[in-house]
Parts: sequence; C-alpha cells; structure tokens
Amino acid sequence: MSTIRKLTLVLFASTLAAAILAAPPLTLDVLKERAAADAATPEGRAYLKQFFTNPWMLALDAADESCRSVMLASEPATKGVIALSLGADGYPVAAFMTPEDKGTRCVSERLKMTQFIKPPHDGFAIYMPFEAVEPGSEREREIRAESAAK
Repeated sequence: MSTIRKLTLVLFASTLAAAILAAPPLTLDVLKERAAADAATPEGRAYLKQFFTNPWMLALDAADESCRSVMLASEPATKGVIALSLGADGYPVAAFMTPEDKGTRCVSERLKMTQFIKPPHDGFAIYMPFEAVEPGSEREREIRAESAAK
C-alpha cells in the first residue's frame, strides 16, 4: 500500500474515532430528550402514527414470544419504559427497557433485531412509558380516558 493511501486511511480512521469518542453515551435520559424533540416535529408525529399501528405490536409480540420463558423467571414489571434509537434503515441501534432484568434485556435484544419502518432521520428516538394493568380495572378505564382526551 502506498504511503499516501496509508496516510489517508489513518486520517480517516482517526477522524471517525474522534467523532465516536466525542458523542455522548446513549442513555435512557438522552433517549427521552431526543424522543421528545423528535415527536415535536411534523415528520416525527407522522412517523409515530405509523409506528404505533401494526409494526410495533407485531415486533413486541415476537420479542415477547421468544423471551417468554426468561420473562416468567423474572419479577413481573408493573411500570417501566421502552426506549429505542432507530438507525436510518429502521433497525434499532439501541434499545433500553426498565426495570432492567434478564427478561427485559431479552426483549431489548430481540427488538434490536427487528426492522421497523424507516424513520425520518438516523437516530430517531422513541420513548414509551408503560403500565401493566388488569383488564377491566378502574386504572385501565383511567388510562383509556386519558388517551382519548389527547
């Protein structure tokens, strides 16, 4: 390899490494902030309407199915968060779930293998708090009423 090519390769690699090292670590709090900003744009709102229809439910069901035995061995979660950072191709580059245990880590890893519809931009963030409630309970009616009011 010529000296010029080696030098070019080294410069490219060092620039890439500097960009990666300069980026803040991706945490649940960072994703929450990014998700709020993404959801506030017209493109983000349109994307989320499509995302939360069939593709999201199919992906979550598939992740739940493959992780069921691990989830059953974990403490049941009544409240938590699912957060995703989607790459330009629709695959999550990061997925977080709380509370963190073997079951939620399994679901997070399965979600990373799922291709969703392509987002408006690389790094599009989705932050989803959840609460498990008994069907037909007073709490379920409150949640449905809150959702309908939005």
